[in-house]
Amino acid sequence: MPEKPTIKLTSSVHRDQPVVLLKFDYNSILIATVKKSGNAFWSASKRCWYIPKKSFILNVFFNQMKTLAFIDYSAIIEDPQSIAAHVLDEKAKTPTNQEVT
Repeated sequence: MPEKPTIKLTSSVHRDQPVVLLKFDYNSILIATVKKSGNAFWSASKRCWYIPKKSFILNVFFNQMKTLAFIDYSAIIEDPQSIAAHVLDEKAKTPTNQEVT
C-alpha cells in the first residue's frame, strides 16, 4: 500500500488577509479534492493552495482530507498555555447564575 502524502498547514497573510496555506507535493487527487471544497484558492506567488482563515475550520478540513493524506496542523495550533489563558479570560467575562447580594 503506498504511503499517504502529507499536507502541512501553516498560517500566513495573502493579499492583506490572514490565510491557512496548504503545502503538499503535487498530487492530482489532493488538488481535485481541495478545488471541490469551494473555499480554497491557488496562489501563484506562494506556489501553494490557501484557504482564507475566516472560512477555515480545522475539523471540517481534517475530515475531508484524512483518508487521502496525513494532515500536519502543528504550525497552526496555538500554544496550549495561551489557549488556557484565553479560556480563563472568557470564563471571567461570562456572568454566573449566582445572585449577588
